[in-house]
Amino acid sequence: MRIVCAGGGTLGSVSPLLAVVEELKKKLTQAVEIKWLGTADGPEKALVEAYKITFQTLSCGKFRRYWSLANIIDVARIFWGFQQALWLFAWWRPDLVLTAGSFVAVPVGWAAWCYGLPVLVHQQDVCPSLTNRLLAPIARLITVVWPETLSHFPRSKAVLTGNPVRSCFLKPPNQPAARAALGLALNKSTVLVMGGGTGASFLNNLIECSLGELLPEVQIIHFTGVGKMGQVKTRPGYIVLPFTTDSLTALAAADVVISRAGMGAITELAALSKASIIVPIPLSHQEDNADYLLQAEAAIVKNQSTLTKGVLVATLRQLLQQPADMVRLGHNLHKLFPSRAAEAVVREIMSILKKK
Repeated sequence: MRIVCAGGGTLGSVSPLLAVVEELKKKLTQAVEIKWLGTADGPEKALVEAYKITFQTLSCGKFRRYWSLANIIDVARIFWGFQQALWLFAWWRPDLVLTAGSFVAVPVGWAAWCYGLPVLVHQQDVCPSLTNRLLAPIARLITVVWPETLSHFPRSKAVLTGNPVRSCFLKPPNQPAARAALGLALNKSTVLVMGGGTGASFLNNLIECSLGELLPEVQIIHFTGVGKMGQVKTRPGYIVLPFTTDSLTALAAADVVISRAGMGAITELAALSKASIIVPIPLSHQEDNADYLLQAEAAIVKNQSTLTKGVLVATLRQLLQQPADMVRLGHNLHKLFPSRAAEAVVREIMSILKKK
């Protein structure tokens, strides 16, 4: 059995596909060979290869919704990526192509269609991404996380499954063990800050200028994103890393998580029932995700335009002083995500493969 996964640029499109691959290997009786097509400069290569999956880069480009000379250049990159995918599929004929919304998936998906290969598209966000709208016409099936998303796709193609999460997040280490592994104090409140695999300069700067007020009260784990550490250095009670393939230990150690509103991160927070402060990227699909969490009382949501050092410090202090509120937020978030989403997606995949 040969399967191509297409995703990268950020980790949001990577995590759910890895969860599906894990479940596929458990369910299928025959050997499964996976080839991953990703970006040359994204953070996904290290994580994918940690799962012993063959990784191959592909030329790709973004569709920016504003005028930029890069749009013209990226059209050529996308076309070259399409040619690369056509060549790959000519000699390595996969049984299925899986994608979860990354811009690298567009040339891969359309190349698969040219060969008549089935494509399964996973839609994570509440509102469909541009990538998935471009892939919807050629997709054999579209799996979605939210009931509200079903209306955006043809009824014959869209199936509600939830968002797959890697199996390690279903059996996390206990909090004391996680803190001990990171060299943190066992009895001090712990905050994890993460802005996605590529980092978030706004969150990085905000945390850096807040350290003086926060560190006497809490210990902090900070994922800055690759190439975004700047002048920030690890110090007692403050662990700073550009990126790690083991985010589970940090999540297990934390009492509160400050995060962007990417669905990959939110799903992992939900699996561990973590109280979170969500700061969506302005004017992006993340705002719809954050609004959904806010309506469900599953997270504290802050607008980047009004989030200052003072607001952040006050919000953290208030939340940490209300353990019942932390438990309630984590519980509400956990309820939004079925724990067997990977199994649901794999059932759909096996149904597609039987019909080939």
